[in-house]
Amino acid sequence: MFIVPPIRNDRMGLGNFGARRGSRTHKGLDFSAEPGTVVYAVDDGEITKIGYCYGDDLKYRYVQITTHDGLDLRYFYTTLQPLLSIGDQVLKGQALCVVQDISSKHSTDKKTMINHYHFEIKEAGQHINPVPYLKKIGVKL
Repeated sequence: MFIVPPIRNDRMGLGNFGARRGSRTHKGLDFSAEPGTVVYAVDDGEITKIGYCYGDDLKYRYVQITTHDGLDLRYFYTTLQPLLSIGDQVLKGQALCVVQDISSKHSTDKKTMINHYHFEIKEAGQHINPVPYLKKIGVKL
């Protein structure tokens, strides 16, 4: 399974879940990855959303799997693998999406974004720290 350790970029802040400088909260984990890197499903589930999120005047793609336990696993800055669509069942370890190139889109005079993808979990509509869940299902961080 491909998951790399969270990254650190002082301009971006820590890639970990929780409070950041200022009033913002980071709602997931950031994993460094080159554009085109395949990201695999960390658990079984159904593809329930393919959408866009907006930030810093830019539009980013994301993919969401809902597990059999009702958790929403969300992969941001990614594009769904060909031949997959909403309603498809995916298995843990199955190729799910590929990392987009966000570093070139996000580079400005003020900030440079290291290329990465963002992983988060929502339970009953609330963000939860992904680390305990990932460890529980055997993902090595």
